[in-house]
Amino acid sequence: WLVCGWGAAVLTTWSLTAQTCTAAMPTGAAPQQLRFAAHSPSSVLSVGAEPSVYEWTLAGSLVQRVTCTSTSLFGVDSTTAHGDGGLIAVCGNGPRVQLLDAALGVTLAELDVA
Repeated sequence: WLVCGWGAAVLTTWSLTAQTCTAAMPTGAAPQQLRFAAHSPSSVLSVGAEPSVYEWTLAGSLVQRVTCTSTSLFGVDSTTAHGDGGLIAVCGNGPRVQLLDAALGVTLAELDVA
């Protein structure tokens, strides 16, 4: 699989086996980072120039959209180390890292890094 972000606030998923675009997913702003989700291998996480982290299926369905405290997000990562649903870490233009419960989409903690 290949996932691409475009400046026009859209993500696309591509099947490298079939050599076709399988889905186009609209975001609220230009995507700035994409990552396959460790807690769900058939999902993609995306963040961008807005205060939201998105989780998508490879087929293009929105799993969840979580609002964060930073107004623009630059980095996202996930792990399976937190219970059944995993943990998502998000950072952006604010002086903190926000930790989210991947299954519930709620903030568990905000770590100040200033």
